[in-house]
Amino acid sequence: MMPHHRNRKKIFETKTKKIKLDRNEYVISYYDTQEDEKGLRNENSNSNKIIFFIHGNSFSKDIFQYQLLNSKLFINFRLIALDLPGHGQSDFAKLESVEGLLAPYSLPFYASILYEFILKFSFPSNSSYLLCGHSLGGHIVLEYLGLQQKKQARKRTNHDLQCKGSILIGTPPIRSLEEMNLAFLPNPNLTVAFKELVSLKEIKEFIDSCFFRKDILENWQLENFYNCFLKTDPRSRSLLLDSLTRGDFLNEIDIIQEGHSSHYFICGENDPFINLDFLKKNTGKNSTFIPLIHSGHIPHYESSEIFNELFFVICQKMFSLGFVDKNYPLESNIYF
Repeated sequence: MMPHHRNRKKIFETKTKKIKLDRNEYVISYYDTQEDEKGLRNENSNSNKIIFFIHGNSFSKDIFQYQLLNSKLFINFRLIALDLPGHGQSDFAKLESVEGLLAPYSLPFYASILYEFILKFSFPSNSSYLLCGHSLGGHIVLEYLGLQQKKQARKRTNHDLQCKGSILIGTPPIRSLEEMNLAFLPNPNLTVAFKELVSLKEIKEFIDSCFFRKDILENWQLENFYNCFLKTDPRSRSLLLDSLTRGDFLNEIDIIQEGHSSHYFICGENDPFINLDFLKKNTGKNSTFIPLIHSGHIPHYESSEIFNELFFVICQKMFSLGFVDKNYPLESNIYF
């Protein structure tokens, strides 16, 4: 059973920070556990092991609140979660056609935003980081890593930080547009995530379908998800679909297999959108697949206690080793 933090909204409102990116001047909203709710430095937080959290389509940084409030996690790691453009409290994307700019709300666009966002921080010289992406956020992470590989090949990267790898939640890696029909299940609720104009009934059906155990959630939790969807720039969904239809994304399998980073793919055993057989089949070199019991598309929220235990062990291992050990942390059968 997941914990209930009834004062969570107040805590997170006071901890929200904003930063202005240089290249496109977007204002990005984020949480950073390096500072407490009064804006004071959190001396208990480990500042040189950083985890960046990237949310999914029509969600926000609040979807990671159970991780950000977990004392074991925020004491051992510095946790930073951002709102993507068009989501949460960040600026909507500019839609003007400007030469040299990436198509707004495409995977390359989001990856470039993440790259610029990370560059805005100053970290200790011995720092390293992990990327945790949920759903669309996981695809953004892979696009970002592909961008990094290209920059490193041209020796044009400005990042001194070492990326230890990624933890991807509800994200099946795909090679091409044709594979999307194999990676995702034919669930009619999923189409809502790509529609610009949606009814409240459609939003509720989509959000409700994301959870395997909706009955354990309180009404205010579901209302927060509904409102988050309503606050999202509706154009972000249709423009994302347009870019995916054009094939405007990198081969994610190649990024995983040809890169030096390691990857964990965590997916709810009862995810209504993801083809688990496809996901398991396509996690090979440099990666491992972990199904989480009694969980739908948002296992880190729905099954937060089990997820956080697993997440902590994986992060500890990745920061210390920097590669995937397929025999660890899979000893416990609580995840299956």
